[in-house]
Amino acid sequence: MRFNGCAWPHARPGDRRRRGNRNLTVIGVSGDGDTASIGTGQFKHAVRRNVPMVYIVENNGVYGLTKGQFSATADLGQRLKYAGVNNLPPLDICLEALAANATFVARSFAGDPKQVETLLKAAFSHRGVAVLDIISPCVTSTTTMNRPRAIAGVNRRRRRSTS
Repeated sequence: MRFNGCAWPHARPGDRRRRGNRNLTVIGVSGDGDTASIGTGQFKHAVRRNVPMVYIVENNGVYGLTKGQFSATADLGQRLKYAGVNNLPPLDICLEALAANATFVARSFAGDPKQVETLLKAAFSHRGVAVLDIISPCVTSTTTMNRPRAIAGVNRRRRRSTS
């Protein structure tokens, strides 16, 4: 198996590589900031063109490299060490993908690796764009695991492991 890689902050380069070589399997891994903020336009256009690729979003609601500012996907009421409480509603990556007519959209929690593996397998077998929004709390910038979607994932996993 040959593997070539490149790093990019949003969907556009993956789109162009796929158009240049239709035999490529394109995997895009991006953060919520690059997908839902600076790269929103590229993300939406790649999705609406149904570019055959697996696009994974590592969604933690935080710009971790800039000392913990809220990203566009931060939950309303989320609390960060340095930024206080978020008073803006989150941009929902899955809803944005659906609005752009994505043909495969899923959300999972990084703390549930079996579910993530199942979704990845399904995404790789899909013909078209597959958007995976993986909720992954930032343990450095959050004061507690107080992100509602992350807590829901943890609670779901605990219920399954105790049953």
